[in-house]
Amino acid sequence: MLVDGAFVAEKKNLKLKFRGSENQRIINVKKSLEDKTVT
Repeated sequence: MLVDGAFVAEKKNLKLKFRGSENQRIINVKKSLEDKTVT
């Protein structure tokens, strides 16, 4: 798993799992490598 994106204090959300702000996305690295696409 990889968290992509900068932390933005204005979009901070402590309820998000593994992320600190809503602009960040979670990338499943294993699946992305298998599918040869970023998901």
